[in-house]
Amino acid sequence: MPESETTVVFRILGVLAKARDLDHALVLDEIADAAHLGRRHAVGYMTVLEQAGAVRADATPTHPAGYILTKYGLERLVGASAG
Repeated sequence: MPESETTVVFRILGVLAKARDLDHALVLDEIADAAHLGRRHAVGYMTVLEQAGAVRADATPTHPAGYILTKYGLERLVGASAG
């Protein structure tokens, strides 16, 4: 049975929360691997999560563009697990 989109979203948020604990932005391929998604699907989910304000792109001159969980995204994740 296919997973619901909500399940996938919370799995991605969980992956980003673990990376946040390590103060590490994850690049798209790392997110796709950790969330067990194809790269194309990961791009779609990350676009929606970024538009919703749950994640933000984080790029520096010395590191490739990555994504980090925002405070709003963390609140959604914690609120969902507490409820």
